[in-house]
Amino acid sequence: MIRIAIIGLGIMVCAAALQPLLQDCNAQVPDAAKHTVSGFVSDVESGEFLFGAHVYDPDRRLGTTSNTYGFFSLTLPSDSATLVISYVGYAPRLYELYLTDDMQLNVALTPSNLLADSITVVVERAVPIEEDVRMSTIRVSVAQIQSIPSFLGEVDPLRSLQLLPGVQSGSEAASGLFVRGGSGDQTLLLLDGARVYNAHHLFGFFSVFNSDALKHIELIKGGFPARYGGTLASVVEIGMKEGNLKRFAGQGAIGAVASRLLVEGPIVKDKASFIVSGRRTYMDLLARPFMKEEILGFNFYDLNAKINGQVSPKDRLYLSIYNGSDNFSFRDDNEWTYKGFLRWGNITSTARWNRLISDKLFSNVTATFSDYTFRIGSDLREDDGDYNKSRYVSGIREAQLKADLDYIPSPDHYIRFGVSASRQRFNSGARTNEGVSYDDYELEFSTPRQILLGTYFAMYTEDEITLGPQLKINAGIRLAAFSITRRVFKSIEPRLSVRYLLPIGWAIKGSYARMQQYIFLLHNSGVELPTDLWLPVTSKVPPQAGHIVAIGAARSLSGGRYELSAESYYRTMTNQAEYKNGAQFLTPGEDWQDKVEIGKGDSYGAEFLVRKQAGRTTGWVGYTLSWTYRQFDNLNGGNRFPYKYDRRHDFSAVLTRQLKPGLELSGLWIFSTGAAVTLPTTVYRSWTFIHACNDCVIEASVHRNDYRMRGYHRLDLGLNFIRNIGQNERTISIGVYNAYNRKNPYYLFWDEEDGEDVLKQFSLLPIVPYITYRRTF
Repeated sequence: MIRIAIIGLGIMVCAAALQPLLQDCNAQVPDAAKHTVSGFVSDVESGEFLFGAHVYDPDRRLGTTSNTYGFFSLTLPSDSATLVISYVGYAPRLYELYLTDDMQLNVALTPSNLLADSITVVVERAVPIEEDVRMSTIRVSVAQIQSIPSFLGEVDPLRSLQLLPGVQSGSEAASGLFVRGGSGDQTLLLLDGARVYNAHHLFGFFSVFNSDALKHIELIKGGFPARYGGTLASVVEIGMKEGNLKRFAGQGAIGAVASRLLVEGPIVKDKASFIVSGRRTYMDLLARPFMKEEILGFNFYDLNAKINGQVSPKDRLYLSIYNGSDNFSFRDDNEWTYKGFLRWGNITSTARWNRLISDKLFSNVTATFSDYTFRIGSDLREDDGDYNKSRYVSGIREAQLKADLDYIPSPDHYIRFGVSASRQRFNSGARTNEGVSYDDYELEFSTPRQILLGTYFAMYTEDEITLGPQLKINAGIRLAAFSITRRVFKSIEPRLSVRYLLPIGWAIKGSYARMQQYIFLLHNSGVELPTDLWLPVTSKVPPQAGHIVAIGAARSLSGGRYELSAESYYRTMTNQAEYKNGAQFLTPGEDWQDKVEIGKGDSYGAEFLVRKQAGRTTGWVGYTLSWTYRQFDNLNGGNRFPYKYDRRHDFSAVLTRQLKPGLELSGLWIFSTGAAVTLPTTVYRSWTFIHACNDCVIEASVHRNDYRMRGYHRLDLGLNFIRNIGQNERTISIGVYNAYNRKNPYYLFWDEEDGEDVLKQFSLLPIVPYITYRRTF
């Protein structure tokens, strides 16, 4: 009771101390002479809320933006006011108001494509880039992602993000994200607030995100606000559509490797809605006629569902679910029967409660669940009765509860604060093996399942402060703790972003962030595979920590039609984990902690981006100059070496041109410096088959990643034929991946020609055409 009384007294003292500070935010004009306009911004067609809409008073040069759930709040002097509500891709609306009291204003914007014969694809930014205090943050519209050329006709949000400066794909046609020198597990992928632990289908060729079901996509490469944590390199926040509140609608598509279907509509008109979408590949069905003695099967599917409802004028509930799985199988019937399988998949769910506590205070309470599981197995049976059977299982499961509040006391302050707690369950791998061989000799062993339980807790506060028309800052701090096996790891993570607006229209921006990560992905190879293990920190493997500093300049031109930005950054990382030489995830009888080396890394570089926001031609051109290194005491002689995703130069150009109403031409060209690899230096001939070398044993170089593959470059082209049929739309997309059939290196291997050892290159994908039919209804 005494502790409770002390805590209660502390809360009362803090509230009393904060009250005058919050009142001072409105010090320019007495509170009695101020009133607040608040409400929600939505799409007039579907009723879905718009994230990032700009609410602006041009006479006073005061404004704000709507949050993730469409809510805005703007406090103005008691007088006549002109409000302009705008969102790129929508027609702006103007309101003449006379404020005598607080008022609620709900605004429905009309998409600009409904007001003209032509369709203009635009990037979703309503606030000019020089006005935004945040840097290293890019939002890409789903409409633009669907317009650019795709791989085998499958529109992929993650593959589109790879085309931005500072982002690497890792390998040919892979959907992984490696941002500013970070590894794949250092990118936090959030789907409606729930973490997705494995975002890849078909060993990385496709991501798990079905673009038809998505509403917004945001990539944060640095300058992290305090509300984000638990990751070192980047955050990708993806929001699902909420469902059409006005009418039943849907869309479907048939492609070369998969088909997808989406249905949405009102449960109670203007009050509650639903959306369901699914995607399934039929690669296994297409390949089956070509299989002879060997039978190879592979398929994946995705299922998204979401419902939401307004339970009162101030309360709204959401529930969203994702489920996806990959199934790979192999069977060979010859003198013996061999069967094998790999299965991996994700389940995520999010329950959210939005409440408008007052016209200045908005709350969001979220409960999420994530589950990723990987299984591999094989069965070998011979005619004489000998057999061998093995199984391996690993995965991670997380349940999280968090509360976030937005408080907007005045146009000069946007305060966010919140708390979160999560429980994680790690299955670091259980292996069983049994069999009978060698004259009925029984073989049986197992690696027992090792379950680790971790608890993560965090709290944060941040304030976006306007200090005059030129200077704006976002200052925050995040406190976090992670508990596992009776140990508690703590971190204090300060965050700061600053923007200064120059008289010539350019904004100078700078940012600093400290991040700490308590779970990591132990990679088994240079390619992200489902065999990679999610593991927690321990007494032997300490938390990964990083600092990133960035400085840059940005401005918009021609009323926001163009954006120009340039940034330089420097990142340091400690306690990076990597397998020891020769270690494997399936090695029996060995603790995973004993397979790991701990080291450090750093990355630095410069990024340049030019984007065209609106018009018949849209797109961007980006360039990155960067250096990325790692250093481990027991690897590479303790010397620093280039990281496997180090690319000195990276260039991308993405353009979409509306040739005429109903016909779009799109193309992209990319170039990057060749991957850094460890090149074998010696080949010994023997009777052993290793590493795609004909009867040889390879001795690798002692110098890690000291050789560069050839540079990577590729051209993709696409055409979209769009026809409006009443209120619906039909789109036929045709295109080609790797249009000039560039033989890009995937890996190198030794081979023998005329008695000489020759280093050869294996190329994965030649020119690949595609066609997709898409229809809304």
